[in-house]
Amino acid sequence: MTRLKYILVLVAFGTVFSAARSDLEGIRIATDKRMAATSRLEDVSRLETETYRFLDTAGRLASQTADSKKEDVEISFDILWSRVEALRTVPSYRSLQPLQNEQQELDRFANALRDVEPYLRDFQAGDTEIFRKIAAKVEPSLPLTTRLAQNAFKRRVDRSIQYLQTQKAAAESVGRLQVECALIGLIAIVMVIMELAKVRKLNLELRARDNEISELAIKDSLTGLHNRRSFDDHVNQLEKSQSTSWHLLLIDLDGFKGINDYFGHAAGDHLLHEISARFRKLAGSDTMIARLGGDEFAMVSSKGESHAIAIAARLLSEVRQPVNFGEETLCIAASIGIAGSGRVDSGETADAVYHRADLALYAAKKAGKNQFKVYDPSMARCRQESIATDSTNALTQPHRQIAVNY
Repeated sequence: MTRLKYILVLVAFGTVFSAARSDLEGIRIATDKRMAATSRLEDVSRLETETYRFLDTAGRLASQTADSKKEDVEISFDILWSRVEALRTVPSYRSLQPLQNEQQELDRFANALRDVEPYLRDFQAGDTEIFRKIAAKVEPSLPLTTRLAQNAFKRRVDRSIQYLQTQKAAAESVGRLQVECALIGLIAIVMVIMELAKVRKLNLELRARDNEISELAIKDSLTGLHNRRSFDDHVNQLEKSQSTSWHLLLIDLDGFKGINDYFGHAAGDHLLHEISARFRKLAGSDTMIARLGGDEFAMVSSKGESHAIAIAARLLSEVRQPVNFGEETLCIAASIGIAGSGRVDSGETADAVYHRADLALYAAKKAGKNQFKVYDPSMARCRQESIATDSTNALTQPHRQIAVNY
């Protein structure tokens, strides 16, 4: 009889434990579904935004707005196209079981974008006729983007409710499980701890994955410095705040292409990584440093021109230090252009500061490289004269012709 009681207790515990384990697994599944629904909601919201942005960018090009560029229209179209393709093909979205008519409408939207592609090739500033054709293809899909956002929001709410219900059921099961654990001792406690550890591990993995994605969005994968996007956001914020003046240092490595071509890309990557580490050490926590692409870097300092000049001098010294790569010794130099934002209340744009720093960088390279230059207005005139001279030489130089001798 006693043995039978123990067996019944074990059976009861096993049943409750099985239910609790199932509910914990349900939490994981509900969490995955809720994350997928959240991602879809974010993407369909961006789809609506990107659709309007594409039409607005194309409209500004057609109306010949001063800051309109065909490149901006093409970039906006590529972003819109990738957003539609993601909603049509991403496997995690298929688990949401989208309505059949939604999938059909997305297919029609994709077909409309395919029809737009030939127009974009011929689309030029002021071409209102092609813009009307583009708008005629894209505008019918605008109501679709609104409906997709509404449906995605509803699914997000449904998934959240399911998640809360599953979480509540799991909590009740865990409560019953604790009562049974009191009867059978440490074995049940260990099993519960193991299951809870799995849930905690899953949450930590999800959090680590979110942090990794956020980090990749603003960091250069090779050097670990800020990337171009993060740099643009930083200087645009400085432009908007107008709370302090700042200086921009544009840095270009002299002779990097030769090292990359002769020793190989592995050596070039190693050199960039080592130089970036030196830059990071010199910059400190209060100076923003970014890799803009290739062998071009930028620093933003808010401590005045003298501090920017001091950093530039130290940078040149650090760059000239050899870098070991296997049995090879890599030597390189740098050219630096410095420009300031002017008075705090000047209303000057970040693009203007960048342009002046670029002129100073050009002056440093023209003066023989391996040095820094601080912008002054004469650099703009010299650059214009250089461009004019090059253009004149190109126009006056006799065309080379091929002579055929028989």
